[in-house]
Amino acid sequence: MFAAGVFEVPLWSYTSAITLARLIRYFGIGYLAIRYGNDAIPYLKGHKLEATVVIILFALLSYLVSRVILRHKPEQSA
Repeated sequence: MFAAGVFEVPLWSYTSAITLARLIRYFGIGYLAIRYGNDAIPYLKGHKLEATVVIILFALLSYLVSRVILRHKPEQSA
């Protein structure tokens, strides 16, 4: 959070990134809690490779989508 202030990240970018990250995090936790209950941790421990691949693919997809969005953003003149 301090880095966002130091590097003067625009408020809209900061709040949207935080909101999206927390939405994904809490949705994932809620899904695991509803679907598996107390068996969520043993399930994740038993499926480490699959969970890791899904997380890496999601992070890669998020990065690629952000690059496409930022590439088409018009440059602002100073």
